[in-house]
Amino acid sequence: MKISVILPVCAWPRPADLDGLPHPRLRASLDSIANAGHGNVEILIGSDGVVPTVRNTVDSWLESRSDWHPAIRYFEYPFSGKWGNPQRNALLQEASGDIVCFQDQDDEFFPNALADVGRACEANPGRPMMFRMASFHIGDVPLREPWVMWKRQGVLDLGQIGGHMLVVPNVKELFGAWREDVYEGDWHFIIETLRRFEARGLAPCWRGEFISITRPWARIR
Repeated sequence: MKISVILPVCAWPRPADLDGLPHPRLRASLDSIANAGHGNVEILIGSDGVVPTVRNTVDSWLESRSDWHPAIRYFEYPFSGKWGNPQRNALLQEASGDIVCFQDQDDEFFPNALADVGRACEANPGRPMMFRMASFHIGDVPLREPWVMWKRQGVLDLGQIGGHMLVVPNVKELFGAWREDVYEGDWHFIIETLRRFEARGLAPCWRGEFISITRPWARIR
């Protein structure tokens, strides 16, 4: 089973600085994909504008990971400043894996998370999956203990689900869209995508495994 990981990137700390630096956590995010326990992975990286230092960082990371050779596909898109949502919509159409999941440049997968994903999807073919996620921030507030999502199975309220939790079969006509006019584009994408799959008789499978941790660096020690 091939897994496509969609990863939008932008300059840091100012996204509009198209000659800026890559996010300092980008390499850690890429490491987490390599350490997620699944060998057949493609990573689709979409830059928000031309950020050559991001491409250089990705190339350097690949050279340092001679133990792991994913298919990395790099795309450059016009600058939008829309939280990576236009890039996610475009990269969804490029994905060639059997299933698709999402990651951000400053977040990480749990160890062996993609191995869990592969097993769950093989046991439940054709169904979208909702895994659990942890976060060490709420808004701009760092936390000592992680905020856990989902807390109650089946609850699709805003703040109870996030884009990293969804793993979806690569059926492009059933994808929703990441809204580009709001920060919470992931919530709209999940709701619309699950609705389309359910209309085909494919209800989501809610899983207890943790897949992703957002901003692990924000933890109060």
